[in-house]
Amino acid sequence: MSTRPSSRSDSPGEASDSPRTALHDGGSQLETVTKVDLERPLFAFSLAEDLRKVDSGWHRHNKHQLLYSAKGSLHLEVARSHWLLPPQRAAWISAGVSHRIRAAGSVALRTIYLPVDLVADPAGAGCQVFSVTALCREMILHAMKWTHLGNQDDPVRKSYFETFARLVPEWAAHPLPFVLPSGETPQLRKAMSYTLEHLDGVSVEQVARAAGVSPRTLARRFADETHMTWQQWTYTAQMLAAMELLSTRGSRVTEVGLQVGFSSASAFTNSFSKFTGEKPTQFRDRAIGSAAVTPVRKGFS
Repeated sequence: MSTRPSSRSDSPGEASDSPRTALHDGGSQLETVTKVDLERPLFAFSLAEDLRKVDSGWHRHNKHQLLYSAKGSLHLEVARSHWLLPPQRAAWISAGVSHRIRAAGSVALRTIYLPVDLVADPAGAGCQVFSVTALCREMILHAMKWTHLGNQDDPVRKSYFETFARLVPEWAAHPLPFVLPSGETPQLRKAMSYTLEHLDGVSVEQVARAAGVSPRTLARRFADETHMTWQQWTYTAQMLAAMELLSTRGSRVTEVGLQVGFSSASAFTNSFSKFTGEKPTQFRDRAIGSAAVTPVRKGFS
């Protein structure tokens, strides 16, 4: 395999065009486990990676990327948006879009890269998260047999990925609202950070005080920079935090509800069901279920 060093950046403006680099915690330091030279004449290919404590750094690809989280939750940062990719959901990241992938715990990633001329971009040069149908899941897992090391001219391989590419727009036609807008100004970023640190109970007055602005100014900043109210942004943050907590083995619905600011289990269940389309118990059981995933082949990660 031909590889070249991969550099990481700390901001989307400094994103690297280098090969995709997956990272995990190899003790006390992050280390590279997969490098792929995307300058090679690769068609479409897949990567299967089981990792811990992922931080890819800011980077971009010259191919579209479909990222499936077989197990574990991922955080996707794209420009001024922060997405959550829960277990057994998929994310579409358009070619050329600067992004960063992070996870605090163990994750099983199954990724497919597609040439830009093979598929109509369902995200419109951006990112979106969507539910995975049974067919989509099985096709993703089956595609793991065709990695960057295989025969690029294999007719079965080409036919498979061409069919997959035709189905992607249908699967991604209904994106999930698992995204938090980021702030532009220091005051709003500070207000957002304070809110996230106090999801178990916080008022708009407390947040405004922490950010050094008046409640009226804070409301104006949220409207101008996120097109949401503080209450809407906080509700979304509560739901995303709850989804991540429920993806942890041993989690209890009542305790998770309290951690994200709900005083009663019924209120939390109603809100969570409305946001995700699933009851908290259903989401938790599916997220931590023992669904089989394609094992990582030796030498590929």
